[in-house]
Parts: sequence; C-alpha cells; structure tokens
Amino acid sequence: MSHPRSMRELVQTAIGGGWGAEDPSESESTKVRVIRGADFPNAREQVVSSAPVRWESPSRASSRILEPGDIVLEISGGTRVRPTGRAVFITEKMVGASPEPLIPASFCRKLHIDSELVEPEFVYYWLQNMHDQGRAWSYQNQSTGIANFKFESFLDEEIINLPNRTTQTAIVQVLRSLDDKIAANNQIVRCSIELCSALIDATIGGGTVPLSDVAEVNMGTSPKGEFLNETGDGKPFFQGVRDFGKLFPSNRVFTQNAVRVANSGDILFAVRAPIGQVNIANEDCAIGRGVAAIRGKEHHLTLFYLLLSHQEIWDIFQDNGTVFASINRADLNGAPIPWPSDPARTEKTIAPIHARAMEALRENEVLASTRDELLPLLMSGKITVAEASESGMGNGVEGMLEGMS
Repeated sequence: MSHPRSMRELVQTAIGGGWGAEDPSESESTKVRVIRGADFPNAREQVVSSAPVRWESPSRASSRILEPGDIVLEISGGTRVRPTGRAVFITEKMVGASPEPLIPASFCRKLHIDSELVEPEFVYYWLQNMHDQGRAWSYQNQSTGIANFKFESFLDEEIINLPNRTTQTAIVQVLRSLDDKIAANNQIVRCSIELCSALIDATIGGGTVPLSDVAEVNMGTSPKGEFLNETGDGKPFFQGVRDFGKLFPSNRVFTQNAVRVANSGDILFAVRAPIGQVNIANEDCAIGRGVAAIRGKEHHLTLFYLLLSHQEIWDIFQDNGTVFASINRADLNGAPIPWPSDPARTEKTIAPIHARAMEALRENEVLASTRDELLPLLMSGKITVAEASESGMGNGVEGMLEGMS
C-alpha cells in the first residue's frame, strides 16, 4: 500500500544557489564548484569536473554546500521544448571527486530531503519521472524572457505515492544500477575517444593534406518540410548537430523523400555553426543543408578522430564575419588536415578501441530504453521489481533486477 505525501512534507530545507565571483576577494574568499543546468548531463553520471570553479562568501557558501543525498533542482531556464524542473542527485562519489565544496548555481535550488520519511534517491527518481512525463510544464511560469519554476506550487501540488521503505530501496537499486552501468559505459567512450585522439596525434608530423586528398565529400540537401516526420517513417534525417551524440546521433526526425543520403559509417560533418562537429552515421540516413557526409578514401577512422579532435581547423570559418557561419564544398575540400606518417598502422591500432566504444554506446541505448520503460511503471506501482524481473524486461539486464524485490 502506498501513502501519498506532498513534496512540502518531504523537503526538509530548500535554499537557492549562488554564483559568486570569478576571482577571490576579501568578501568572497571560499572556493566552490558550481553545478549549473549545463552541467546536469555530466552530473547525472556523477561527473563534476566540467562544473566551473568560483569564489563565494564564507557565509553564503556554508549554507549551500551540497552533501550526499541532496537534490539539485533547476528552477529557472528551460527551453522551448524542455521545461524547468530537471534534477540531479548528489552522491558520495561526486562530493569526493571535487577538491572544492559543491554548491548549486543561482538558477537552481538545493533540496534536503527528510530521510526519516523517505529514501532521498526515491524522491530524485520521482522528480525524474515527473520531468520525463511532462508534468513539470504545469509548474512553469514565463512572465519574462526566462522560464521559472513555480516552486511553492510544486511543493503543495506534487504528491508522491510512497510505497514502504523496502520497496523504495529496491526500486532505487534497480534504477541506480541501470544509471551506473550507463555512466560506466560513457566513461569507456570518453577514454576511448581520448586514447584514439592521442594515438593519432602522436604520429602526426608537421605537414597537412587537403581534405580532398584523403576523403570524398557529399553536401546535404534538405527535402521540403512537408516530407519530414517524427513518427519513424522513412530514413533518419539530420539537418544539423541537434541530435549528435558522443559518436553517433540519435534518430528524431525522418523523411520518406531523401534527397541526399549518407551511408552507414560515413562521417556526418556540420557545415553550419558550430562548423566542424562530427558524428558517425549509424545507418543510412538523409542529410540536410547543414550537414555533409565525408567518407575517407582509405583510413576512415583515422580521419574521423582527426576531425573530432582538431576543431581548430575550422576557426577561420567560425569567425568569418557573417551572421550565420558556414563552409562551402570548395573550402571543405581544400581544408588542411594534419595527417599521420603511417595512417595504415594508426588505423589498425585504433580500430578495436573504436569498436569497443561503439559497443558501449549501443549497449547504453538498450539500458536507457529499459530504464525509461521501467521508471514510470515502478514509480506508479503498476509493476513491482519482482514482476519486472519475471517479465524479462530489459533485454539482458534481468540479472540487475533479480534479488532486489
């Protein structure tokens, strides 16, 4: 049996974040690491190294320091397609990884949950589900240019149905296991990218070659808007970098009227700002005017990691004085590309590293799909942890579920 509780009953304290100053002063002398909305994706994987370091006054910093079990809630920001209300759960790993105390940014709030009443991480996953299901839109207010979260309304109106403590813990263990595995795989990807890039850089001499010497370029062309859909009909379509991932993009828009096609394995290259961002086509796909498909003539992976790690090649086109920075076919073909002295050997070295990274990302697609399917079912009580395990949900992650009911 579940027991309904309002967020106001469960949030013991809530305090706004800070931003401090870039440099220390007599009044702002405490060094802190600030978690902003932009840091949420990494923070959800318990990575805080990208969060900026600032200086706060000792009194402001002390009341805002994040401890394991706290939740950072976004209360301002959001976008046209994403409401405010995103959340991050603070773990011991995150606190221990930062030499500086962690605090939330000024557009966020630190929530300290009453652990006597509820498992704090269960509240985090409830908030995650609230945001995923679109309920956060009901707490958004945009009277100015910035969208704000109606925090007081949220405290009173968001009701959590609490199962018993044992069930809360079991649900958290399942969801945390999936999130931890996704984070571990993403760490494999990050290390693989860094290693491939470093191995290639170690073999580069002082010379360059025009891109056209080592690759073929296919510039994209967009179909009419009436031929685009988000229902999965036709080929995946990419117009820019919005759907780019760590190595390959996610499919969101499709078209049955592809004008230009990139083949599976081609390098997808952004020809409009931000020029030079790259991904690998995970399957045959349609490409619009903001993307070119590049295929290495011989050493394709080597070319991909060179383009990925040497964004400075395109700086001259980013700052060309036009309103919308872009690069044309001629400039792209003529771009000077640093090239390794023994590309065949380099290709052979990085190929298995790249293959492991791609395997990790594909596994993450399954894990994320499983988590996203389980989250609303477990939070609503429509299924139990035991039922999820017995049903075989997860395509191979059943072992994570067994023994947690």
